[in-house]
Amino acid sequence: APDTGVYNADRVRAALFSICARESLHTDADEIIIEYIPSGVHRICRVSPRDRREALAALKKAEKIAAGTVPMPRKTDRCNTCYLKERCIDAPKKLSDIIG
Repeated sequence: APDTGVYNADRVRAALFSICARESLHTDADEIIIEYIPSGVHRICRVSPRDRREALAALKKAEKIAAGTVPMPRKTDRCNTCYLKERCIDAPKKLSDIIG
C-alpha cells in the first residue's frame, strides 16, 4: 500500500465501481473502500470527477481493444513479451509502402 492515499490505478478502478453502482443499483457510491491485503491496510477513496473521466477513457480504450483495434505502441521492456509484438509498427512507413 502507498504511504498515503491510494494508487492512481486503484482510483480509476474505484471510479468504475462507482459508475457500476450508479447504473445497476441506482445508488451513488462516491466513496469506495480499497483494501491492500498484503499490507493489511484499507483506505477510503473519494471518487472525483477526474477519476470518473479517467475511468471512462480507460473503458473506451478497452472497448476499442476488444473490437480488434491495436493500441499505439509505447516501446517499453514489456514489448518483448507482448503477443501483439508482430502487429506493432516498429518504424514509420513511407506512403509508397502503404499504397503498394
